[in-house]
Amino acid sequence: MTPDEYCAERGPRPGSSTYYALKFDPDRGRSGALYALLHDLHAILGTVSDANVAAAKLSWWQAELGALGSAGVTHPITLALAEHGFAEPNAKEALLRATLTVNTDLTQTRFLDEMQLESYCRTGGGAPLSAYAHASGINSPDVLGTMDELGAAIARARLLLRVGHDGRQGRIYLPHEELRRFEVPAAAVLGGTQTPQLTALIRDQAERASRRMKIALRTLRPHRRTLKPALILGQLNIALLIALEEDGFQVALHRVSLTPLRKFLIAWRFARLSW
Repeated sequence: MTPDEYCAERGPRPGSSTYYALKFDPDRGRSGALYALLHDLHAILGTVSDANVAAAKLSWWQAELGALGSAGVTHPITLALAEHGFAEPNAKEALLRATLTVNTDLTQTRFLDEMQLESYCRTGGGAPLSAYAHASGINSPDVLGTMDELGAAIARARLLLRVGHDGRQGRIYLPHEELRRFEVPAAAVLGGTQTPQLTALIRDQAERASRRMKIALRTLRPHRRTLKPALILGQLNIALLIALEEDGFQVALHRVSLTPLRKFLIAWRFARLSW
């Protein structure tokens, strides 16, 4: 089995937003390798109950990524990453930065303020898209910065969609200062209670995330062919936030989603018709 075949076996779940974002990628080897890495990194959180073992697994990945581009790498995913441009120094640095979000999830369940949440979203969402841009040969600081911005906004949108799920797991990603500003008790989030105050908070966060994604997509339009998967993913998350608004921002009660057909049509139109 080749490294690309190994990564393909770890591809996104059919019907998911990422599945359709990658479906229209002309160079699926690059996006597939990146997705496989992120999948295995985040699997640490869901498959390892012992915190010390989880930390050891994360450290192993950080060492493996640190050796990316050398003869020392052994894992099929890192071999695929090297083959598709991620051994480029800036791309490698961005991948290492992306591992920090896993470390955060292993060590904390609350965020004090917007700065902490934004840092989390930058490492979890912005860094992977920055790495993809570097690996694709993008050198423009403006484009790279916008990719980081797009990734951070996507990460924030995804956190909003899973507030109820995370609350039931004892996690609150909404910053404490925002909960206090909107007068939302942490107990409401943890207990799955949808209050008017929580609705107002989610509306505010969703509007900000959607605005950031729309601005980033307009800025990245000239690079739509090279960065197509990222732009499709942004468009799909904007559609998810629209669906969230139509549902009344009831994140504590259930998780909003789009049907696979709707995701396909959005991705197809964005990939084929909107240029």
